Amino acid sequence: MFYIARDGKLKLLEYALSHGVPVNVEDSYKQIPLYYAARDGRTETCKRLIELGNDPNHVDINNQTCIFYSAKHGHLETCKFLVENGARHDHTDNKRQTPLFWARKSENKEVIEYFQSFKKSKTSSKKHTQSASAHIALEKQTSNISANALTITPTASVTSTNTTNPNPSTKSAKRRREKEEPKHPYRLFYIDEEGNKIEMTYADFEKFRQENPKVADLLMNPDRIQSVEAEQREKEGWERIAKKILQTLWKMKGCYHFHQPVDPIKLHCYDYFSKIKNPMDFGTIKVYFPIYFNNSVYRVDSAQDTTMIVKHFLMI
Repeated sequence: MFYIARDGKLKLLEYALSHGVPVNVEDSYKQIPLYYAARDGRTETCKRLIELGNDPNHVDINNQTCIFYSAKHGHLETCKFLVENGARHDHTDNKRQTPLFWARKSENKEVIEYFQSFKKSKTSSKKHTQSASAHIALEKQTSNISANALTITPTASVTSTNTTNPNPSTKSAKRRREKEEPKHPYRLFYIDEEGNKIEMTYADFEKFRQENPKVADLLMNPDRIQSVEAEQREKEGWERIAKKILQTLWKMKGCYHFHQPVDPIKLHCYDYFSKIKNPMDFGTIKVYFPIYFNNSVYRVDSAQDTTMIVKHFLMI
């Protein structure tokens, strides 16, 4: 049943049901068939399984529901269908991660924006509620004012003060001062020898910066940490794609000749080295793959080596 759901074979599903195959069963990970259909984006199969009693909010051993897997693999239509049928978009797993976190892992922009829309709508709804509450409170306060509390004094003069347009020179000086002063949108604490938590002063931070300039620089410029994380994500994306291409080529018909360095004697290609000046094989690429992955310069070499093997294959 699990593999029928994964492959989205509805006719086979109905056939299995007609022969008494249970549909509300769990595997060793406490996952029901709905997980398998959601993971592969089988929306129609998900619809049928929910009709048969599969719960879209069923949790597995990681406390994750099926929408986590459709989000992780970037299946937008399946995510929408599950939410429309009761799946919680804000459910958290054992590591307190939501489907939005796994959607970011898939790097699918549409799925990420879909889950972010719930956060935006929740924020706007909260602001609307607060605004409505303030308006009601103002109406109540105004209605409690008695007529005797309002007095009119015809002889009184009104002096107008320009509070909306302050002195331009004062405003520009304030802006310049804010720009020059270092901003600390956080508070730093340290633990002394007695185990007491003490807030760090500016003087303490200056001393800390002199002793640990690299750490202090990251604290003062947190954007650099984000750039490192972005670079790491780029590396991981490159590695995933490169491995997929390598595995596909490895399984192609006839490519077993290039699983290891070519043996001209065994393959009866006695003029191989006279035609091929720079021999290369997939086995060698696999061995040196960590080097390709960790160095952006060698990534170009990896692509060139792979292309070279394909050309050698055509020549043979």
